[in-house]
Amino acid sequence: MKLPLDLDLCTQESLLEWINGLDVTLDIQELDRYPSRPLIFSDYSNDPPLITIYHYLPMENWLNLMSQRSVGYYGPWYCLHIAYRLYFYLEFNGLFEIERKWYHDLFGGLETIEARAYRFTKDFLGTLRHPSRFDSQVRLAFQPGVTPLS
Repeated sequence: MKLPLDLDLCTQESLLEWINGLDVTLDIQELDRYPSRPLIFSDYSNDPPLITIYHYLPMENWLNLMSQRSVGYYGPWYCLHIAYRLYFYLEFNGLFEIERKWYHDLFGGLETIEARAYRFTKDFLGTLRHPSRFDSQVRLAFQPGVTPLS
């Protein structure tokens, strides 16, 4: 199924409204602590459909800054993970799947559901760069002696 792209609907508000219209629960857990390792910012469970976002309050401003600097997304950082996890629901339930062209089979790029979910996030939220950069830059910042985005 191909979704029509309406740029006015590609906002965090429309994302949350879309989720409210589906048979999926969004659980945003606000945690007043820093994350432990491994870093987990979101999770998806298919039975029942549940997207869980781990919202670490002490890191809120830094995560928003990382979202802006690493992928060019200026909404709340956790919308990247909401859209990413929403794709799992859509594909698992046969509602939508990223179209793969012949060159994807030849050169790769969309062979995993994770890669397709990142692509969906980029297309839906209109990030300037690939959303996986956010996750990799945040993980990199938690490595000793490494400066992200240098």
